[in-house]
Amino acid sequence: MADDAAEDPPQAKTPIAISSSQILRVVTALPHPRDAGSSVPLSEVLKHPGWTEAVASSPLRDHFLTAITYDELVSIERARVLSYRADNIVTVDCDVNDPAGEMEHVSGAAPFSVLNTPSEGWSHLWIDALDGLFDESHKPRTLAITPYLLLHVTVLPQYWLNGDFAAANQALSRAWIHQELAYGRLDHGALQKLFQICLAKHKEQTGGKTWKGTRAELEGPRLLARVVGKRCRAAMSEHDDMVESSWSAIEWFARINKADGITVEVTADETDDECAMLLSDYVKSLGARQLSETVERNVAALLANPALAFSVVKSYANTRMFDTSEMYVASLGVVAAACGLVPIADPLGEYRESFRRAGQKPPRNPDGSLRYTVDDVDVDVLNANHAALRLCWKNLLTRSDACSAVPPAIVGVGPTDRAKLDWTRCPPGVATLGLGPVSADAFDASGACRLGEHYVFDMATEGPKPADGYWHRGELRGVADEDETAGEDSGTPKVAANSRVVVDAGEHTRESLGGAQYAGFHSQCRWNVSLADVEAEEKENAEFERTLRNLWHAWLAEYDADGSGTISLEELKAFASLPECPSGDGYMQSLYEWAAGNLESGDLEAAFNEVDADGSGEMEYEEFRLMLSA
Repeated sequence: MADDAAEDPPQAKTPIAISSSQILRVVTALPHPRDAGSSVPLSEVLKHPGWTEAVASSPLRDHFLTAITYDELVSIERARVLSYRADNIVTVDCDVNDPAGEMEHVSGAAPFSVLNTPSEGWSHLWIDALDGLFDESHKPRTLAITPYLLLHVTVLPQYWLNGDFAAANQALSRAWIHQELAYGRLDHGALQKLFQICLAKHKEQTGGKTWKGTRAELEGPRLLARVVGKRCRAAMSEHDDMVESSWSAIEWFARINKADGITVEVTADETDDECAMLLSDYVKSLGARQLSETVERNVAALLANPALAFSVVKSYANTRMFDTSEMYVASLGVVAAACGLVPIADPLGEYRESFRRAGQKPPRNPDGSLRYTVDDVDVDVLNANHAALRLCWKNLLTRSDACSAVPPAIVGVGPTDRAKLDWTRCPPGVATLGLGPVSADAFDASGACRLGEHYVFDMATEGPKPADGYWHRGELRGVADEDETAGEDSGTPKVAANSRVVVDAGEHTRESLGGAQYAGFHSQCRWNVSLADVEAEEKENAEFERTLRNLWHAWLAEYDADGSGTISLEELKAFASLPECPSGDGYMQSLYEWAAGNLESGDLEAAFNEVDADGSGEMEYEEFRLMLSA
């Protein structure tokens, strides 16, 4: 077992490494200096007219795709690994000009958005999708090598480079972001861009005047705090109020760069020299590698550092992805590599491969996501993937400081950063976040399941148990001492003292992956329903979607005062202040009751921020939809 090995690590300090001879395809500014045949102009890589045009209009139009070894890449100081948000996705099925000479034809989804990367500050850029020439069959190899590159090559976050606050904010909710952003070194120039984004938003929001609102409302410091919350060592070096700490950092940055249009508030007692020193330490801590160089130290850290353990477990809860089957592989690869564990693999990999061998494509649901059943999941691969999580749970279930040692920034700066659970979206075996089988009877009547002395799966965060008898949404959260006696007045769900307590993590069996007697089962999971049920559900969902869109457009027409196409807090207040709901529509009535009730109780701003998942300060359609769908 992985836990036993972790207790008695080898005496030698084992470096984190893989075979150095593996060939990678990397974007370069110049062709290979010794082997011109190993480089192809980027515009000629795909024999696809859309690709040629996209490259020609991008910052990479004069670049090459070059085949080099892994060892070469990690030795280059100005090499970077791109972290990006996949947009402008084009389906390609075409011949290729492969600099590695291995592939002649590819078929898959190509995120052309990777081309919108400024060319300054790097000489070699590894992009996961482009390394495999966007071919679907190449994904397992990419999955295997990505964690090592993220540990050994500096990461370049594309979404910070163009000065777009909304893009930078939304990127932090991506399911893959924790693996890409949490552990390796961060590009210094990109960090400077992040500070510029945060400062610009801070100046815009405050208008250069003393801030009269709450710290939690400051969007620039909040974005920086969210980034710090992804970086365990950096988060542990800060004090409890991460937004105030980030506010200070933004003021340091403004003062050092002689920025105008900002009022100095939280750093007024510090000299410019002190600001320069403090900012230097802050950026160094934020940009430095967050894990150790050896396997043994990283295993020891997972067992001894509750902040790191909680951060890893929390990352596995993220369902914000188009195809939730990717939850299996999106977050754990770097930790597994850093701890010398079995590389993360796709429990549905053999299922996908069986279709490729037959010359077919895997079946898809009407929305395009992978169609599979619980029987298609390789339980052995799943259990191997969970080895790192079992180490984390050994920490969180047994240490006396398992909750108190976790900084608030790692718990989550805002609701969307917390360890939220959605059992209708989790693929088989994921719902308990690596704990393995947990009996449904372990949950008390209030929807709480105690995990050791300090944590709880709290499934009542969305209200009482649904009529169908299955818990739906919840949260992994710490249990404060007073929770044993918390009641209605405290606002904290009471955790019964006689709840069954989960005291260790186990491995899944075939039965526990999909059985209704186990926690995580939900009848609405795609892998639990028949094709006829799925099609009926899709028809119902399509009608629901039409209804919501009509309601949204009607609402905008009446209450979107600034014509932005979104709803601000002030516009919501105007709607909530009406003496009665202006519409007889049931959804509009529910919306009015929600808004008016929160306005009356003084909680409307907090409720709005909960719905505003991307922290933009505006309610967009998808956020509106999720709110009414809950």
